[in-house]
Amino acid sequence: MSYMNGVNQIVIAAQLAAMLEVSGWPKPGNVHRTMDLPDTRFEHFLAGAAAMGPTLRSVALRGMKAGRDIIEVSEISVGKYVKQMASDIKNWHRGGNTHLGVSLLFIPLAAAAGKTYAENGKISAQRLRKNLEKVMG
Repeated sequence: MSYMNGVNQIVIAAQLAAMLEVSGWPKPGNVHRTMDLPDTRFEHFLAGAAAMGPTLRSVALRGMKAGRDIIEVSEISVGKYVKQMASDIKNWHRGGNTHLGVSLLFIPLAAAAGKTYAENGKISAQRLRKNLEKVMG
């Protein structure tokens, strides 16, 4: 698998996870496929999951650059990408900040997954965990 295929796998897996999370039923939480809030609907979560793709792609590529020693792990800039993802999602719907928690989880995971893929040509749970510790550090 090429590097771009690895990035695409990371992005699609994250988007699918976000879509499946809001689609689950019954589930705890305020919004799901059978329940909306006055200003936030199920469709806002689906739009947000789609909108996070470009930011996830960018951060996975930064992770790959760190895995290939082109940049330092500290240069991935996790906080910058969390902010970027929130902005991207806000631009796609008017249902509020639907994915802040997901952004805080997925941005470092995408960076760690990119780093892991660049180092090993695949993503294993053990290497992903180690690289996630490095990214979060």
